[in-house]
Order: sequence, then C-alpha cells, then structure tokens
Amino acid sequence: MWKRNLNLSIMALGAILFVSGCKVKLPEIEVADGNKLSCTATVPTQIATQGVDADTAFSVSVTASGGEGPYHIFGQIGEFSSTTSVSKSYSNTSDSDIVVDDVVIVADTIGLTQQCAFSVTVHPEPVVPNPSITVEASPSAEVDFDETITLSVFTLDLEGNIQYGFNFTEPGISIQQNDEVAVFSVSDNSAHMFNVEVTATGDNGSVSYVATLKFNKDVVQPTNLNCSLSYSSGGFITGDDIAFTVTSSTGETLTITQANFGTNSTVVSNTDGVAIVNYSSPGTKGISVRAKDKNSNALCNNGSSMVALITVDSPPVVDPPPTGTISCTAVTDGNAYYRWRENNDFRYYDGFLYNTIIVNVTVSGSISGTARIKSSGGIGTLNATSRGHSYVLGDLSREVALYSTGSHRLVVSVIDSAGKEAQCTTNTVYTYSR
Repeated sequence: MWKRNLNLSIMALGAILFVSGCKVKLPEIEVADGNKLSCTATVPTQIATQGVDADTAFSVSVTASGGEGPYHIFGQIGEFSSTTSVSKSYSNTSDSDIVVDDVVIVADTIGLTQQCAFSVTVHPEPVVPNPSITVEASPSAEVDFDETITLSVFTLDLEGNIQYGFNFTEPGISIQQNDEVAVFSVSDNSAHMFNVEVTATGDNGSVSYVATLKFNKDVVQPTNLNCSLSYSSGGFITGDDIAFTVTSSTGETLTITQANFGTNSTVVSNTDGVAIVNYSSPGTKGISVRAKDKNSNALCNNGSSMVALITVDSPPVVDPPPTGTISCTAVTDGNAYYRWRENNDFRYYDGFLYNTIIVNVTVSGSISGTARIKSSGGIGTLNATSRGHSYVLGDLSREVALYSTGSHRLVVSVIDSAGKEAQCTTNTVYTYSR
C-alpha cells in the first residue's frame, strides 16, 4: 500500500492526496464542534455609537479562535495568531444616514473559513458650501460729487490667500485700494453713475459682485451757514505756527473743504475748522478758505470763499549782544485752575472744547528787544501727555491750549538775535473736564 513520499494537502471540506503525480480525492474531513473556527469583528466604540462619515477609513478589530491557527483574512496576505485589524470605508451618496452590514472572512491553516459580521452607520457625504461675497458701500452708494464712497468686501467659505479686484471703465473716477477696501472719488468735478465689478479669488474658487455707484452734481444743499474766518493775533515771522479758524454764528462743527494759504505755506494740521499753518518765506500772504458743516454738509456763506491778508516778516537782525548768558522767567496769567467749557473763549481741536491760558516771559541778559520765544519748539510740557498748540501773541507771549486734564508745567525756550538760548518753567496749571 502507500507508505512513503506522500504529499498531503487538506482543504476546507475535503482532502486531495498527491502520489507520484496523481491525485486522489479523499473523503470529507469531519471537524469536532469543540474545535470549530469562530471569529468576531468589532468596530471602534465611537463609530459603533455615532457612526462614520462617508469615504472615511476606519479599522475593524478581528479576533479568531478554534480551528487550526495561525489564521489569515480571506483574500489578504499575512497571518495572525488571534487578533488583527482590517481597514474599511463606505460611500453614501444619499442625503441621510444608511446602515451597512458587512462581513470579514477568516480562514485557518486547514482551509476552514468563518464569516465575522458587523454593522456600521454611514453618514452622507458632507456638503461643501459654495463661497459667497458681500459688498458694503459707506456712507452709501450715492453721494455728492465732492465726497468719497468706500467699498468693503466680505467673503464666506473662500479659502487661502484671497486676491481682490475692483474693475470699472468710467473715466474721471479715482480709486485707492488696500486689499478688500477701495475708496472711490471724482477727479473731474462731474456727476457719475457707473458699475464696479468686485471680485474675490481664493484657493477654492472665485466670487464676484456688481456694485452701482453714483456721484451727484446737483444735490440740493442744506441750509446756508453764516461763517467767518479769524487768525492768531500778533506779528508773524517765518516759522511761526499761525492758527486760521472758521466759526459759524450758530456754533456748528465745521470742516475746511478748500483752502489757499498763500506762497511757501505748510499746513501742519487741519481739524474741525482750525488749520495750523507756517511759512518758510516772508511777505504778504493772501488767504482763501471754504468750509461746511461737518455733520449736515451745510455750506458756509453759500459756498463763497472767506478771505484774509497777513504779513509774515523775517526774523529781526540785530547787533551781537554783549558776552554772557541770558535767562528767563515764565508765568501764566489768572487763576491756576481751568476747565474745558463752552463760552466765548473756547476753541475747537480734534472734536474737543478747550480753554486757553496766557504765558508771559521775561528775559534777562539779552540785548533789549531782541529776545523771543522760539518759533519751533518754543512751548513744551514736562508732562508728555499734556499736548497742545500755542498761538503767537507777541515775541515773549503765547496763548496756549492744553488738550488733556490734570496738572501741567510748561517749558518755554527763548532765543535772541545772537543765538543765545535759555529755558524756563512756568508754575503748575491744573485742567479738569466739565
């Protein structure tokens, strides 16, 4: 009978005997119930309770026992002794959850197989939102021709480094753009109505919006204001800061809209109807100013110019003073307590009302009549927050406005015609809010 050189391969439910190139099918193998192959497939607890998103891979834990180990997953390469894992993912193109029933087939070394069943809830594929764009016009999309329109762009669900565009073909329109903000103005003094295509482009697409802008030429102006122009008193020399102030008879907050302060003038500031100007050359300066109400746009004097003439002199030239040094003493006038209040002495600056004090300086050691408060940096404060403007009253006198509450000591710098300088400090002045 068959005694040697047998090559035996046992399959799942039967066996084949190979002998010298021949094969013989043997009777099916009986497996005792106590040694049957069994397995379980377990999904992670969170997925078992909450489900999984469509097309998202997750691991299923597979445990096998019985049969003849080691085991392998049917259709996969690799063996395991008792526990392994397989990766699964499922699609769901519907708009609601679905339950997927699946099995993992485990096989042992003698060919026995077992199905390990499991179920999982699969959520629909997430909806990718479409990017959107919103454009806001400030103060509105329709203004007077001498005003500006600001367009601000807001996007939603647009990703990456977003690039913004403001495209229009209207002549006579100027634009200043800073990323998602663009300011439009009229450059030809005419009425305009035109479309602006606003675009925003990101990594996941591009969106656009068409805004219609209108600049009106013949807008009915509000009630006329009765306004006047005044300026600092006293003699002026080159380098002095001179305050030009426009006020209305009814006390509105004004804005200077157009101004010509004459040759070689520099505007230091222009806020709420007060322009601070200095000159680099002497001579007679012709001043022409137009203004309007900051809030209602009502024109001063029906839009007519307010004019003035001032004379600016060169610094005096005097003989050199005798050798030695100069000194000075500075004092403030009146009560040491001041507060911002609304009366006939107020001025406007940066939207606040303020009162003023007078600083008078006495100089010793200089040639008589040649010393003066320096035109640049002549008035300072020991307190860094006590900022203010000073207005020329005379060579050794200044009207000073302080823009913060608290205690202040002013530092006055003087110079004479020979270039000798001195500094002196005033008494303490107190300001408080009304």
